[in-house]
Amino acid sequence: MSLHMEELRRQQFGTDVVLECAEGDIHAHKNVLVASCPYFEKMFVTDMLEQNTGSVQFNNVSKNVIETIVKYLYTGETPILTEDYAFSRELIATSHMMELQHLLRNCWKQITNNLTPEKFAGIWAIGVDFGLDEEGPLEHFARKNLKKISGRANLKNLSAIQMTKLIDLVDHKRFCDACVQCILKWKSRENEQDAVKLIRQLDLQLLSGKTLSDFIKKNPNEKEESVLDVLLEESVARLPESDMYKALSEVIDINRHEQCKEIGCNAEDAIDEILAVFDDQITYE
Repeated sequence: MSLHMEELRRQQFGTDVVLECAEGDIHAHKNVLVASCPYFEKMFVTDMLEQNTGSVQFNNVSKNVIETIVKYLYTGETPILTEDYAFSRELIATSHMMELQHLLRNCWKQITNNLTPEKFAGIWAIGVDFGLDEEGPLEHFARKNLKKISGRANLKNLSAIQMTKLIDLVDHKRFCDACVQCILKWKSRENEQDAVKLIRQLDLQLLSGKTLSDFIKKNPNEKEESVLDVLLEESVARLPESDMYKALSEVIDINRHEQCKEIGCNAEDAIDEILAVFDDQITYE
């Protein structure tokens, strides 16, 4: 019966409601929509505009998503999702709006199968926004694989809320280095202050000397490398690892000038200070 009704819908036989999308219209039977979806039930059993006009406008939802949902309402068949996370996100958001919990959960189960570090950020964003993964497979994956996740460039697409939830989720003692790497991949000029807040939540004494050294070597200002960058890198490289934290603390304190927003810029005074403090530990050529 359901397949027969779907075929009648496709032929627009006896349809009495039009779902208007930006890319075109979808015709359907009002009774089927009411019987299978709380959203449409509330809409058509009350004296709303849609009840009187026989049309429903979806200005902010793609026709592909509405077509997928209508087909589900007629047949009960869950769509097979691909790695198009923009579509998956829109489908889950619309299912959430229409209170289609079975469809929403089924879609979520599909996209959290076969998780990889590369896929993680896009799926994590969906899970956080719709509260879909409390102690679920995605959170377990994050706890076990944060080191691999931390190197992915697509972390920059996360919102401040999404990144904060990721950092809060994991064991800071075990993954301090990976947390910092995630934040560095994510941060931009627009979210610099949010990144600072996240960094300050961590016990930076747990951060390895190697991570700090790599941070200097990667020229964190993301500008063209300068002579001062090279000298700062060499100065830090000559320090015993046990003194790495103190040296970088000196750099941070000196560069906390109002005109210098990031480590490494205007670093000449910082280099002089490092050389003075560790004069007996540095070999000069």
